[in-house]
Amino acid sequence: MQILPGTLAEVNSFLRIEQEAFPVDGYDLKLLRKYIKKSLICLKMVNDTNSEIIGYFVCSGLKLDELEEGSTKGIEFESLAILPAYQGKGYGTQFMHRIMDELSEMGVDYIELQVDTSNGTAIHLYENFGFQIMETLSQYYNESGHDAFVMVWKKQTL
Repeated sequence: MQILPGTLAEVNSFLRIEQEAFPVDGYDLKLLRKYIKKSLICLKMVNDTNSEIIGYFVCSGLKLDELEEGSTKGIEFESLAILPAYQGKGYGTQFMHRIMDELSEMGVDYIELQVDTSNGTAIHLYENFGFQIMETLSQYYNESGHDAFVMVWKKQTL
């Protein structure tokens, strides 16, 4: 698998992944376009064998007043999605390693995301990368009515 920069031109591929990975609460085309346009980083994961885009990641910057005290550069994960046929095979972990490496190179010291409380696989992945559950947002997802965990990662200082 290759991890490459993603572009707005690939929004339809990203939308298909979003709809398959999150059939009830996934983003629509308009919102996905908005997130890609304002993204700090947009990446795609591509299958080497058939050049199929199997995953994508989009994040945006946080304003200083949205960060916790002591943090200087923060981002919010807007979406990280992998096609269901490729889930459970280590690609999420591979993708997260690349994402965290890029964010580290950019000097990011604070990351925030929301994840469905019923998505145990994603929660476990994020916890393996040092994210912690900070709060629960009741009925965060409109269609399903599911709650979301707010998870936060902070750079450790010695």
